[in-house]
Amino acid sequence: MLEPNDRSQLYEELRPPEGFEIDCAIGTTFSLDLMAMLIAPVSFTSFDWALDGEIARDPLALLESVRRNARKIAVFCHAGRIAAPAKAHPLFAYLEDSIVEVRAELKGGVFHPKVWALRFSSPDQGVRYRFLCLTRNLTFDRCWDTALTLEGQFRDDLKAGFARNRPLADFVTRLPHLALRVPSDRARQITETIASEIQRVKFEPPAPLDLVAFRPMGIEGYQNTAPITDKVRRLLVLAPFVTPAFLGRFTDSIDREPNVLVSRVDTLASIPPDGFGAFKSIHALSLQAEPELADEPEGEVESQGQTCLTGLHAKLFAADDGWTSTIWTGSANATEAAFNENVEFLVELSNKKSVCGIDSLLSSSNTEVGFGNLLHPFEPGPQPDAEFLERQRLVRELDRIRDEIVTGGPSLTANLDEHGTYSVRLGWMNPVDPDSLQSTAATVRLATLPHAWAQPLSPENMTNISWQRIAVESLTRFVAFELRITEKGISESIRFALNVPLDGAPADREHRVMRSMLANKSDVLRLLLMILSEGDANSAIGFLMQQQSASSSESTGSSIDSIPLLESLVRALGRNPQALDRLDRLVADLNSTDDGRELLPERLNEIWEPIMSARKELAK
Repeated sequence: MLEPNDRSQLYEELRPPEGFEIDCAIGTTFSLDLMAMLIAPVSFTSFDWALDGEIARDPLALLESVRRNARKIAVFCHAGRIAAPAKAHPLFAYLEDSIVEVRAELKGGVFHPKVWALRFSSPDQGVRYRFLCLTRNLTFDRCWDTALTLEGQFRDDLKAGFARNRPLADFVTRLPHLALRVPSDRARQITETIASEIQRVKFEPPAPLDLVAFRPMGIEGYQNTAPITDKVRRLLVLAPFVTPAFLGRFTDSIDREPNVLVSRVDTLASIPPDGFGAFKSIHALSLQAEPELADEPEGEVESQGQTCLTGLHAKLFAADDGWTSTIWTGSANATEAAFNENVEFLVELSNKKSVCGIDSLLSSSNTEVGFGNLLHPFEPGPQPDAEFLERQRLVRELDRIRDEIVTGGPSLTANLDEHGTYSVRLGWMNPVDPDSLQSTAATVRLATLPHAWAQPLSPENMTNISWQRIAVESLTRFVAFELRITEKGISESIRFALNVPLDGAPADREHRVMRSMLANKSDVLRLLLMILSEGDANSAIGFLMQQQSASSSESTGSSIDSIPLLESLVRALGRNPQALDRLDRLVADLNSTDDGRELLPERLNEIWEPIMSARKELAK
């Protein structure tokens, strides 16, 4: 179980095993926060020593992590569910080809799975895979969630194969076909690599459970394949969203122990008293288990660009039958849409009832805190008031307009102006129906621009929106929208971003973004030493910490004679040669332009060629 206040656990799950490096990774999520996505590549590095776990607050460490690893990630999210950032970051440019917006195959469904497949490699230990099945999106939500981690060794024998993995391979193969727009070549290549290899991985189940099956739903070949049938003898449903139609599928009997339902208070309150069917034991999360939002660091919530979800978000189903119990965990809520329309992913596990039965999962104790200690009985009460129902209606209307914007096919065109900056125009393949915007206050902006740059999105100017004097570092494919409806004195709003095509941007945009984050030679020196020290922290930590507070190259020195760079380079030949390979890519990037060469330490290029020649010779 992932606790609401522990947002680091996902990034720990993404970290390579000892002695391995990340080769590529696929992630899926319903909603996505760009800042959360920006931090994910840090998990693949060993920079955590630099700032005592607060690596994301070091802009140079974040730059190197994203520059190195963003190309290795392909994340698929439901179209229109990227959170519009409240604050821009220049490194968003590195994420554009890594984020693929997708739609469900079935009408009315959404893309809702939350899984990761990661490929790690080691010169001595071959290739390992890790599979994560989560209920947590790639956001900063503060919720109770569940996480399942499976690891296994890749078998390079072409005859090897595990039939149990076939549904997982089919799921990965299908992802690019759900894309709203053609994915980047890089995203397709990552998907093809993992889909072709993952059938030859023997995943080890988490003790003491047995791995039964991977259960994708809602994709071609896996529609109407809900694994939980109405034949189960006793069922536990733990989900934040529940519908009476789903609960009504299961029958009750006087000779059985009661079915159990655990959900959110607001969800349970919206179900009529006669809508719980065979579920007689009903529980909600205790108020004491809710996260303390008052403890949130100042500005944290605002940086996410949306309201955080809190409370229960875990999804888990358990069925007792005789001496055996079966568990399904993953993305599916207890709704008809989840099992009949959406793209979802569950993993099926089993063992003896005494190990993973319903009563053992809900156990509580006076001496040890179990999940049962976090629950309290729920008594069905009066139906939601009129304001609650009206807000739900307004949110559905906002979602309908969002879908129109998504399917409208927005795109951006950038043109260089006489000032050396850019004018950027927003175009549409199919403009939104003007009637949809008549009663809606809507604005649009480039996601890298402040809110003050937002322009009204209205029937009158739908096809006449542009921004002038945009710096190259602010060019982006992410377009942020805000929609607000006010009726009967009640107001609801949503903010979201789309990853749209951008025509006319310079080919070296990422390099210019990197250059904008390296203010002087001092920054480059610190970044060089940070890369060299990765995995060998004793070599330069003291210097890095001194450089942390430096403000100019004049005050810290910028030549090889004034810093331990040469010593660190020579040491890396024997202790950490992979760091030289990573450093070689950075040096090549900076040497590719005149302004980049000016930032390199004096005389570095004189010694770099012999250092790399020695590296190549030792690698033979």
